[in-house]
Amino acid sequence: MGLFDPSPRPGDLVRATADIPVTITDHLLETVTIPRGARGWVRYVHGSRVRVVFDTACGAVEETVSPTQCRVIRHGVEEKTFLESLSLKVWVRTGALIVVLAPMLFSIAQYWWATGSLDGVVEWFAIGAVEAALALPGIILQHPGRAALWLSIGALTCRLAFGPPPRTRSRKTRRGRR
Repeated sequence: MGLFDPSPRPGDLVRATADIPVTITDHLLETVTIPRGARGWVRYVHGSRVRVVFDTACGAVEETVSPTQCRVIRHGVEEKTFLESLSLKVWVRTGALIVVLAPMLFSIAQYWWATGSLDGVVEWFAIGAVEAALALPGIILQHPGRAALWLSIGALTCRLAFGPPPRTRSRKTRRGRR
């Protein structure tokens, strides 16, 4: 029961050491709901199983896992503290998603106002994406500092809004080997 005790106890903050598929679609599509590295809070320990509330990109997921699938980060964290930080992260991600989607929705509204319908909006977006991609090298050459700042803020905003990219399990993991 010391500071370096590797076994999780109720109230411990843990990190997933392996990708943990939760739903049937995770198993069928080879995706993961709880990625390796996700943080969680131990609700209770029952025999050789641990009930953990994990922080995913969309909120909290409570799952029963093996103690080998999680590693203790910190002992004695209050549930209220963990859930408040989780709530804050969800609001930050929601705000980042709004920041990403607001310009697109505004552009669609302008297109609708100008043309009177949404016919051709997909093609208009495709043309806009191609034009922006062709203009990006020129912007990088003319204003490298601004372009680096703009690209890094955009990447950070997308990462906050959409979470980390989904990972599929490797063939060895699917077959039951590591």
